[in-house]
Amino acid sequence: MALTRKVKQYIGKKKDSSIYLRADKMLDYGFVMHIMATVKEAGVENIGMVTEP
Repeated sequence: MALTRKVKQYIGKKKDSSIYLRADKMLDYGFVMHIMATVKEAGVENIGMVTEP
């Protein structure tokens, strides 16, 4: 998958790989979960969610 490849390029050889996601409330929850699983599969150790008040 293209996203997995892009994420692997982004994190490179970093030991502490973190990514922050910002999802619109209109997005389907299942889609967000799919993205989170894909990012985790690419080797990201920490996934944070950015929220707005």
